[in-house]
Amino acid sequence: MRLFRGQMAAEDALARQANRVLLCEIDAVIMAAWSEARLGSCPPAIAAAAEERRFDLYLFAEGDGPWEQLAARKRPFVRLGGSHEAQLQQASDAIQRLIAPSAAERR
Repeated sequence: MRLFRGQMAAEDALARQANRVLLCEIDAVIMAAWSEARLGSCPPAIAAAAEERRFDLYLFAEGDGPWEQLAARKRPFVRLGGSHEAQLQQASDAIQRLIAPSAAERR
């Protein structure tokens, strides 16, 4: 639980400092999924945070999991494939689409 509390505190602190984009390697959804997969259950605090905390986009490299959990929770995600360079480009493109102003905002 100490790792979980530290992660949530770090996310909150960094989100206040971020300039529109905050990249995290792990979050409550991922912690919950790995807890279920490895331990057979998930602590209630992590499960609650997984439902309450929302990210705008998840990026998964080939072979990474548990993207199925994100699909089940209807969370937006992109699966990245190919070489490291291709995955970096796919990630960059996905983030640009997310943060680019819409046509209405540009007017």
